[in-house]
Amino acid sequence: WFLDTGAGNSVLTEDYLTAAQRQQMAWDTKEFGGLGGQGATERVGELESIRIAFPSMAKHVTQITVRADHEDCVHSRCDGRLGVDVAEKLRMHINFQQATFDITK
Repeated sequence: WFLDTGAGNSVLTEDYLTAAQRQQMAWDTKEFGGLGGQGATERVGELESIRIAFPSMAKHVTQITVRADHEDCVHSRCDGRLGVDVAEKLRMHINFQQATFDITK
């Protein structure tokens, strides 16, 4: 995962899905902006919810987008981008020295 505090929503890569989820997913296309692929058209789908386990607590994120061709994650081999929605009504702790982040109530 990588943390994007400027992103309103979190996204997953297709690698996160099981084979069954890939087959059942309703795929669409969407054009994205921003530095992570200005004007790129990608296959996208929606998952109802996922559970993300942080060191201090787990967070359920609903209606998360799956981006099948997200270039940022292709190059960095991450599982997705965490936006500010993961810390909604919570406190986010970022440790720059150890390159870790956590959420607490």
